[in-house]
Amino acid sequence: MKRIELTIFSAGGLKMLQKCGIRPDDERYIPLYREYTEMLAHGEKVTYIQDVLAKKYGVCPRTVYDIYSRLNESVSVI
Repeated sequence: MKRIELTIFSAGGLKMLQKCGIRPDDERYIPLYREYTEMLAHGEKVTYIQDVLAKKYGVCPRTVYDIYSRLNESVSVI
């Protein structure tokens, strides 16, 4: 399969994601988001969560918070 064929096949979904403000590389942060959510549910403090996940995923603590906030936003797909 060629890239253009995959792009054409995925065009509808890609357009919807763009319209909702979802970045193509957000997919790689799904495990980070899940861990953040689990740690919050267990009562961990936000600063601790950011520090732990920043070290684990090789990003700065502010980036962890930004990723979580962005992925946690509600979107309308209508």
